[in-house]
Amino acid sequence: MSIKAPRRVGRRLFSVVLDKGISANSNLFSVRYLNSSVFHGELPQYQGLSSFSFVVSKKVSKKAVVRNKLKRRGRYAINKLIGRIKEGFVLLFFFRPQAVDVPYSVLDSNINEILAKIGAIK
Repeated sequence: MSIKAPRRVGRRLFSVVLDKGISANSNLFSVRYLNSSVFHGELPQYQGLSSFSFVVSKKVSKKAVVRNKLKRRGRYAINKLIGRIKEGFVLLFFFRPQAVDVPYSVLDSNINEILAKIGAIK
């Protein structure tokens, strides 16, 4: 199962998570997240499935190939965990420049650790 359109974070929800989200940090990325119970009244259409977004700025790498590679790796790591992630979470991953040179296994383990830390894994 891969991250389809309903699992990606839209513009409106993205700005809500940026404004009201809680942050957690890793050495490779930072995460801003909300649980759907927080914005229940404000955006009721976003209840249920968890949503994800991966952001890699040009400060991380000037090359689009490298930025896209990081996003693909992040989506793949989430796809492996999709059945274990609790419903109603909205997660925004912001990659740091240190993430460019690490192997996928390190990135995968960091994503697992941060999701466990914030309580998003069943």
